[in-house]
Amino acid sequence: MINYANFTAAGIGAGLLGYFGRKTLMIGSMAVCIIGLFGMFIFDKINNDTMQIVLSITFIFGFEFGPGPIVWLYLSEVCNDKATSFNTVMCWFWTLFVSLTTTPLTNALGAYLWLMYGCI
Repeated sequence: MINYANFTAAGIGAGLLGYFGRKTLMIGSMAVCIIGLFGMFIFDKINNDTMQIVLSITFIFGFEFGPGPIVWLYLSEVCNDKATSFNTVMCWFWTLFVSLTTTPLTNALGAYLWLMYGCI
């Protein structure tokens, strides 16, 4: 279900990018990401797994509409070749960092991890 949501959101996000523009789409989609993260915190605290899945998909849609693809567009347009290479490595490093630390942080912080991510 999550993979289908990711695939669908990526396709819709490409269409929305041409219609709304980057800045508007980035601001709006980050608001959707924050709502998804805060909602996951709330429904994790009250143990509602169905709503957590719905809000996870909400977060994925928000991410695929904005920060997912737009970062790569900005990197290729704003930076020269050397800076684009460095920034690509940094993006993948931080993606790996978040991926590796999410499980230990979830074990340590529980639902408060989603609240922390939402605040960041």
